[in-house]
Amino acid sequence: MGIRSPGESKFWFDPVKVPVTLALEMPTLGSQESSPSSVALNINTVEGAASYKIRRTDKQDVQSFTGTTFSDHDVQPARKYTYEFWAEGGQLKSAKNTITIWTKPANPSLTVQKVTNTGFALNVVLNGNPEDVLVEVKREGGSPSVKGLSVEESGLTEDTDYTYEIRVKSANNEYSGWVTQTFRTGDGNQEFYDNVQTIVSTVVYKVDGDKKAKKAWVEVSVSDTKGLQVEGEVNGERKQLGSSPVRFENLELDTEYPLTVVVKDAKRTTQQKVTFRTPSFPEPSIPTTPPTSNPDEEFNKKVEKLLETVKYEVGNSEKRHGWM
Repeated sequence: MGIRSPGESKFWFDPVKVPVTLALEMPTLGSQESSPSSVALNINTVEGAASYKIRRTDKQDVQSFTGTTFSDHDVQPARKYTYEFWAEGGQLKSAKNTITIWTKPANPSLTVQKVTNTGFALNVVLNGNPEDVLVEVKREGGSPSVKGLSVEESGLTEDTDYTYEIRVKSANNEYSGWVTQTFRTGDGNQEFYDNVQTIVSTVVYKVDGDKKAKKAWVEVSVSDTKGLQVEGEVNGERKQLGSSPVRFENLELDTEYPLTVVVKDAKRTTQQKVTFRTPSFPEPSIPTTPPTSNPDEEFNKKVEKLLETVKYEVGNSEKRHGWM
């Protein structure tokens, strides 16, 4: 029979005094660690425990581990996870303990959406972080604009390197590390030639002329110059183009002419040609009147045709008279 001394919570076999445990104590958490991709829990040892069980509350499966350290690699950054854990030994099970732990936010990054010769449009890559994280972007001497997952900055110098730093803050008020990335503004060529194509596609021309003067003209306009200098040249005459029509005169009728569109900025000049044809204004055709016929001639022709159909035969009789 077991004997329990006053003030003791365990039975002792006399005289060997081997302890008999009636229940397992609830395990406590010794330490915890997390990263953007893992959680580690260190359990304090429970006397009489043969193993420890743990379950993540967003899952149904229960995991068992014999040591005192549990690791979970099936997690995502900047998120909250709750675990229940307890001790088991023989037929005994301890009460459950509960711990909630946040994973660390992952380092974000920036990618280029668009580069111009004077600015950037950048995208924020969260790298697994939830969309409710706070994004912070800075540049020494600059003021990039952050809207959601988009970062923009303009008014920069052409063909120049710019260095940005980015980090995120989780709902648990934990920060990722600062990530440094450098981008270079464009040399302007791509943007310039893209604008040239747009300008040429918006060129509108209208041809007309003066029939009496036997001269023609063409009126040319450009709906959007993209802030560039745009000129038009026809028949050796060059003029500035814009949204209002510009007339090129003294052109020959029914003649094909090239319209040269010249686009410039401070560093570049290019040109493209469009061909048009002036109107011809043909003389109206005069209808011809068929000659009038002579009634007598028409009658005589009919008589002749009629006589051609007459048949006759001649002969004589016994009384010496002829007949037809």
